[in-house]
Amino acid sequence: MLYTGIQLYANPYYTTDSVLAENRDVVEATIRAIARGWGWAHDNPEGAVDYLVERYPNLDRDSELRAVDLVIGYSFNDRTAANGWGTMTRENWQAQIDIYNQLGQFASGAPALEDVMTLDILEATADARPKLG
Repeated sequence: MLYTGIQLYANPYYTTDSVLAENRDVVEATIRAIARGWGWAHDNPEGAVDYLVERYPNLDRDSELRAVDLVIGYSFNDRTAANGWGTMTRENWQAQIDIYNQLGQFASGAPALEDVMTLDILEATADARPKLG
């Protein structure tokens, strides 16, 4: 697959260092639950839209139904089929940092990779993240 530009991840989740250090079990449980939900949405897109619109009634069901296949297609691909929903690589994160640095987006210089990302939670939840794509 050929990529151009900046390859971003679909629906990333962020936390702080202190939350990760003090509540790692909660973060892992959260990712496991979210992964199950995304797996269910992958297999039941219309039902997922119904839940979404029920929770956010300001959304238009017909519009969401037209968009759901695009969202699922963006969230699941050959990499998620091989490594599970939410899979990421250090190399891709570093490439993003490098591009943003080249564009002058960091006032104090580019951050070190290990200061902005970890794969620890993804590795700990690998068994629960659906391998679909």
